[in-house]
Amino acid sequence: MKLLVAAPPNLTPISHLEQALSDSKVEPTEVLVPATPMGSTDAWIRSWAQNRGCKVRPFGALEEALKILSRGGQAAIVAVISPDHHDTHDLVAKAESLRIPIFVYRELYRQDPRVNCRFSPVERPDVWLRALTAEQRDFFRRLHALCQQHDVTLKTAPEGQSGSMLAFADGTQFEDVELNSETCRVRPRGSIRYRRIRLD
Repeated sequence: MKLLVAAPPNLTPISHLEQALSDSKVEPTEVLVPATPMGSTDAWIRSWAQNRGCKVRPFGALEEALKILSRGGQAAIVAVISPDHHDTHDLVAKAESLRIPIFVYRELYRQDPRVNCRFSPVERPDVWLRALTAEQRDFFRRLHALCQQHDVTLKTAPEGQSGSMLAFADGTQFEDVELNSETCRVRPRGSIRYRRIRLD
């Protein structure tokens, strides 16, 4: 498996990174690292990979790393997100659009008092985010057609409530599904973005 680890450049304490990698249960054979390390985090990741006997593969721009990961099925990203490091959020969004599995570790996000006061609580546990597969898109299209045929509006939960979940056999979960006569959109568990499904 090819692995890219994304985190703030000088993450402290580094135990957050160790915990994220442990919780994700990744077993990489090749770890992608920046050709020019940006901080202590990159140096730690390189050392972690070498100690595990993984091949270390340098990359230039982040787009190059994402291209490498999107080529094969055996690839993943482990991301430690922080309210102060927006580049990690951008990386998660780009990886989702390329259908690269991402494990998101949120401990830094949960511990920030500004987040607790200003934003909705971030749910546990830390999760793998997986973009919609072709099979899932087809399922939602067919479900939408049924809703349209029978004049049904489908939502996973009443507005403003949580707890309802649509789970697929492969482990993917959707915590918000909205199907009516005009639109079809879903939000995978842990994601902040809706996926609007084209119906043509």
